[in-house]
Formats: sequence, structure tokens, C-alpha cells
Amino acid sequence: MKNGRLDRELGENRCLNVSEVADLLGVSINTLNAWRSQRRGPVYEKFGSRVVYRLADIQEYIARNRIKPD
Repeated sequence: MKNGRLDRELGENRCLNVSEVADLLGVSINTLNAWRSQRRGPVYEKFGSRVVYRLADIQEYIARNRIKPD
């Protein structure tokens, strides 16, 4: 999905692979794999054995884990 027009059209529905999400969150692929097996971490989808994450779900996960100190 390197088509700029398609990326713009999909926006937050754009699907990211495990490697892209690991980079965005600053964690390893192994950490994401562990989170999935522990039913933790961001929402994901599976297509057969392929795991993908929607950009909107990653943004929501980041927002949910935001900590605002007093």
C-alpha cells in the first residue's frame, strides 16, 4: 500500500503490520507477540496467520495509555 492516494483514502483504517506497529510503539516484535498471547496491547485483526493493526486502533491504544501527572 505505498500508493499515496490509497493511503489518504484509507486514513485511520490503514492497516499496519507487526513491524510497523512495533516501531511506532517503541517495542520489539516479540513484545507485541507476547501481548497478543496474553490478550494485552492494542486491538488487532487476523487474516489467516497474518496479523494487522488498524492505525485508528493504535492511536486509541496510545491515548488510553496516556498518563498526565498532577
